[in-house]
Amino acid sequence: MIELPPQLAALLLDSVADGLALVDETGAVAWANAAFIARLGSSREACCGQPISALDPTGKVTEGLVLKDLLPVGIEAQLARLPAQDNRLDTSQIGLLSRSTALQRMDLEISRSRRYGNPLSCMLIALPEGASTEQLTVLARFLREQLRWVDLTARWDELTLLVLLPETGAVAAGELGRKLEEQAQSELPTGRFEWTTGTWQRGDDALGLVVRARRSEDGLEAPLRAQAVR
Repeated sequence: MIELPPQLAALLLDSVADGLALVDETGAVAWANAAFIARLGSSREACCGQPISALDPTGKVTEGLVLKDLLPVGIEAQLARLPAQDNRLDTSQIGLLSRSTALQRMDLEISRSRRYGNPLSCMLIALPEGASTEQLTVLARFLREQLRWVDLTARWDELTLLVLLPETGAVAAGELGRKLEEQAQSELPTGRFEWTTGTWQRGDDALGLVVRARRSEDGLEAPLRAQAVR
């Protein structure tokens, strides 16, 4: 059995589309992942130490919450789970995150880029209109086989998948796109792989980075702000 380093374990749990939290013996939230925090519209600092009833007095946000006792595994706490919200398809079952979870992760990676100057890119992949579950499953599997474990893949909207590429500059993102396009010719049923990329620049927020990818950075000046998405 492999023991995961704490930072890696936290990263993996933040990649889960379901909201997850540990509730201690006093009923207070001891830890929560990105999806749980996003559902509450709060921050990790504000969540921890507070009972769920105080964080969501009406119970509407946490409707459907499931609690599981962890005593059988020697932990005096409960695991709280909020199933992923998706009006059409639970894309987490085929390896795709939801847009809300992707935005949370993008904010985290952008914060790291601001602090340490790490390169960060994203790729947008076009989907056929009315893509079926089978088509999404095939494409998600194809991407899992080609991408690194640190890369994030999400259903951005009806016609687009988003791939977040930490520690990846513009040149490397372009090379990856061309590689995937070439691989798709033999591995995807349609043989087609339509993509654009954008690379984070200081001043961009998460949605600004997506705008940059949509326009492939041609002739645009930084910074691009979220307002440009509307």
